Amino acid sequence: MECDYVFKIILVGDTGVGKTCFLEKIIDGHYNYRHEPTIGVDFRLVYHKTDDDKVVKCHVWDTAGQEQFHCITRSYYKGAGGIIFMYDTAKMESFKNVKKWYKIVEAERGTENLPMLLVGTKLDKIKKEVPRVNAESFAEEHKMDFYEISSRSGECVDKIIPEMARKIKTEIVDKQIKSIGVKSFETKEDDFKEYNSNRWACCTIS
Repeated sequence: MECDYVFKIILVGDTGVGKTCFLEKIIDGHYNYRHEPTIGVDFRLVYHKTDDDKVVKCHVWDTAGQEQFHCITRSYYKGAGGIIFMYDTAKMESFKNVKKWYKIVEAERGTENLPMLLVGTKLDKIKKEVPRVNAESFAEEHKMDFYEISSRSGECVDKIIPEMARKIKTEIVDKQIKSIGVKSFETKEDDFKEYNSNRWACCTIS
């Protein structure tokens, strides 16, 4: 299998909002009730076929939310083709911190010609602290599409990567805008054997 495009997508947000659980759900199809916080940066591959039958290889980078790893994760924003900002719908602080993450991305990468999504996680939680209307307002102000998901139940999880791939395709590729996080060339799938089970923590702190 060959791909037509390679998109670099970065997951950004506080520690514990569910970035890793989201990736594990779409890759492995299960919800991990116990997992350790991401150390540095983790990497997964997700394949997607567009409406016009183009195959997209999405490099999805799961970045650590802890302060001590910011010096590592910041460097990854520079090469982003798309950003997915995540917050926990049951924790208002994680939503308020999206503004902080946005400013970091803006400073490191710039937000011009950068497709972005705002995703509220843990939709299955009974107690909510972040009203949907607040998130919708923030997303509209910052030109993002908005979703709420539950990695536990799987609700709307399968919409996120396809939507980001669609946005990158229509807003960057189709308009022939140059982006360091978007490449158009054919790569053999054999170069990434067993990509669904591949986890690579590229940065660790001893």
